[in-house]
Amino acid sequence: MVSVECPHCGFCKSMPADKLPQQETNLKCPKCSNTFSFDPIVASLVASDDEPATSPPLTSKDPETPSVGHEPAAEQIPLEAPPAKPRRTEMMRIGELFSASWQSFKSRIWTLLGISLLGVLLVLIAFFLMQSGMNLLMGLFGGSMLGPLLSVLVMGSFMFLAVTWVAAATVYAVVDGTGVKASLGLGLNRVWAFLWLFSLVGLIVGGGFGLLIIPGILFTVWFSFAQYVLAAEDTRGMEALLKSKEYVRGHGWGVFGRLLLLMLIFIPISLIPIVGPLLSMLLGPFTMIYYNEIYQDLREMKPDITYPVSSGQKSLWITLGIVGFLAMPVFTYFTAGPEFRQAISMMGSMSGSGFSLQMDEEEMARELERQMQLQLQQNNQVTDRKAQPAANNDPLQDLMVYVYSLNYKGKINLNGKDFYVIKGTPDMNYNYSTGGALQYGKNIFKVDYSSLPNPWKVELRIKVYKPNWETGERTVFKEWVLEDQGGSKTFEIEISPEQT
Repeated sequence: MVSVECPHCGFCKSMPADKLPQQETNLKCPKCSNTFSFDPIVASLVASDDEPATSPPLTSKDPETPSVGHEPAAEQIPLEAPPAKPRRTEMMRIGELFSASWQSFKSRIWTLLGISLLGVLLVLIAFFLMQSGMNLLMGLFGGSMLGPLLSVLVMGSFMFLAVTWVAAATVYAVVDGTGVKASLGLGLNRVWAFLWLFSLVGLIVGGGFGLLIIPGILFTVWFSFAQYVLAAEDTRGMEALLKSKEYVRGHGWGVFGRLLLLMLIFIPISLIPIVGPLLSMLLGPFTMIYYNEIYQDLREMKPDITYPVSSGQKSLWITLGIVGFLAMPVFTYFTAGPEFRQAISMMGSMSGSGFSLQMDEEEMARELERQMQLQLQQNNQVTDRKAQPAANNDPLQDLMVYVYSLNYKGKINLNGKDFYVIKGTPDMNYNYSTGGALQYGKNIFKVDYSSLPNPWKVELRIKVYKPNWETGERTVFKEWVLEDQGGSKTFEIEISPEQT
């Protein structure tokens, strides 16, 4: 019997020698869940040293054995462990890497697919609950944005935790070769550790791309194996990232080339119509196995490594990530051109004070009027109204029709002609304003409209008014507001010369 003892908690179990693995491997302690390296050759030698040596009894049937007396025992040749393999200094070849990855993939495919399908199911459940909760909270909060925001916050957090749990379980299935149930259990046990690790990787790598791309590529190569370090060595947080970086040190170009090669192969495959999305379900697990093979290769070349774990080192990387994210909008603002800066300024001026997801339609109408006035002036169609001859001034041009729509689709007909088509993009504010569309006498608006599925708010507004271009004031003649599920409505307005 050979004793297998966990170096972390001291848990010990005796196993028959023929039940031991044939080569050095990683074992996971069932008591503390930590992973440790186990060499069956060394363990067998230790067990043989602990057992007392025995010799078979002497019998007279052995012609070469004296029947009487005792001869000195023959000199025992001590057993020696086989010489250690020379440590490799080069990474495994590309062909060997793909071959090892494929062999692991074939043996674990059903486990990985089972975990992936569970992840898809959890995401769909979270999305359904978020939609249902949003509608329910909208009714409770009377149309306030607090309801949808609360629903998105709660269900988004659930979805994020579910994805993290599934990702952690997948990593354990790849590293330890455990089944679906065991992998899910290990992932759930370390879900907060993985959540913190993924947050750090996202912050630092994302911030690196904000620092003009190149640092992001470097950080991706350095920290690609942090999740495997956590699963295999139970090294957590920032230390897992720093240990991953130390494994890569000295092999950066080799790791980068192998990761780039896999990306160049898989991206075109995933873009194949119809087949690509289906193959992506297999490419994801294979990619994780491929990364794990690289990690295990690096770990074999560096079994004993030291790396800086001071508070200063940890804070440095987190600070770099934060700086990178802060630099993104600054770089974008100064490199995207005047059109982008003008759009940002207009959004800021329209939003006013406080947080609002929907611009006030009155402000939109005023902005549209100002833009129309500027366009007319540029085309030399508007001159000094006091000096312009009355014969060239059409009063109906000053009568404006304004349309505002939110979460509706349909069309508006004016006096028997198509006037405006509502495209109906979810949560998109549609604003349209024009002059010269009305006529003296009776004007008939016919509106065919329908609500979009599961809207948090619906509104369709049609307004007829006359603006004062000099003072900015407006005289509203008629306004209709719709907030139901849809249908077909007709509205009339009588225009007389006195009104214009």
